[in-house]
Amino acid sequence: MQKHDFDSFITGLKEKLTPLYTMPNSSAGHDVWHVMRVAGFGKRIRKCCNLTFDSNEFEVAVWLHNIDRVQPYADRISALKNSGHSFKEALGVVAESFFTEEHPFSADAVARIIDVVVQHNKKDDEPGDSHVLTALRIADKLDRLNPLGIMSAAAFRGLHVPPYDTERPLGYGTTVEGRMKSVYDDFFRVLEWVNMLPSDRARSLINKKDLRAFIDFVRALGAQLARECKVENTVEDDIKKALGTYYPIFG
Repeated sequence: MQKHDFDSFITGLKEKLTPLYTMPNSSAGHDVWHVMRVAGFGKRIRKCCNLTFDSNEFEVAVWLHNIDRVQPYADRISALKNSGHSFKEALGVVAESFFTEEHPFSADAVARIIDVVVQHNKKDDEPGDSHVLTALRIADKLDRLNPLGIMSAAAFRGLHVPPYDTERPLGYGTTVEGRMKSVYDDFFRVLEWVNMLPSDRARSLINKKDLRAFIDFVRALGAQLARECKVENTVEDDIKKALGTYYPIFG
């Protein structure tokens, strides 16, 4: 397959999805700039993390990885769920629909891309994961470990939960997706990703200055919540818990 065939397909995909990854079509924090930043990590991850994957597969997977957050695809996924599909099945069907017309990818490549879209937000990396899935999961995490990550977490999670839990403003709450009680909890879910990156090579791609800006904001927020709500300030212990053995490096 000629390079221009891949370029043409990817260009068409970008032109189709760019306006959809823009509010009000996309959910807060999952905009086209997030997609572009994640795509921008590809070369560095491949070089630094000793992963072997096709750059075209990676880029297409990046552009599709948040289609469940944008319209009209979010509604299509909901309709499929209502007809009996699981969320992952529905997401896979919608992802596959981008390959119904002529495209330059092999059947195996399409299967890998769809698998990335369906599996990218699972909690843990697994031994059987493709390198392109591992790479996208690394890139997706790296893009949130910075001040923009604060804004993204607040913008998206704030649609569903309050900034902090008025009954328990501080303390390490649940960081499980769908069970968090506040945006404050979500900040710690993101900080846990430092530990969850699959290797020290991946962690070496973290911008320490940006991550520390994130952490300093959480410290300041915790101090204010403790002061205003008249509770013990446990934020530093919570940061240590989230970062684990990497607290001395990044904290």
